[in-house]
Amino acid sequence: MSYNHRNYVETFAKEHSLAFHAATHWDDLLSYSHILRDTREATLIADFDEASQFVTTDDDSIFTRTTYNVFCFTPAEVGNISTAPEAQHQAREILDEFVRTLLRDAHTGEAGLRHLDRSSVEINTMGMLGDWSFGVSVSYTIINPFCF
Repeated sequence: MSYNHRNYVETFAKEHSLAFHAATHWDDLLSYSHILRDTREATLIADFDEASQFVTTDDDSIFTRTTYNVFCFTPAEVGNISTAPEAQHQAREILDEFVRTLLRDAHTGEAGLRHLDRSSVEINTMGMLGDWSFGVSVSYTIINPFCF
């Protein structure tokens, strides 16, 4: 089974009653600032950058390292800067739960995550996008054999 980023993130979003969107490039995220401006709910965005790195070993094997990103934005009270840290903290808690799910599924080999590079999981803050939606991102890499 191969990993399907959109389906995986969308399923997580539905199970946790979160809004879901998909992006194919950073420019798409900028256009989401309009969507986030009009929503007052936590939103997950799955980024579909299809770039990957080819890695060789000392034998004839070739692997692909594909990095995936998920962005979480939660709204703060418009104009009230004191609510921003709590909004960012809520986004972090959502992505912490996403990472727990990701690691459990990788451990059991579910959803094509058997070759998740656990040391590649990284969470970063993003700041504000749209009108008072504050974001956190998680990135992770899956290594798969490349048949040639």
